[in-house]
Amino acid sequence: MNTQYLEWVLSYSVAMISQVRASITIAASAPQRGQENDETLERLG
Repeated sequence: MNTQYLEWVLSYSVAMISQVRASITIAASAPQRGQENDETLERLG
């Protein structure tokens, strides 16, 4: 078995997991961000 291939698979899966985690946290904080944006728009308007 090629060790370089194993290292690539490991780094790729770690990158995918971190990307999924980031998108989950963004989706979780999106409603809060929307409320904040509405408040700032009301102040500006």
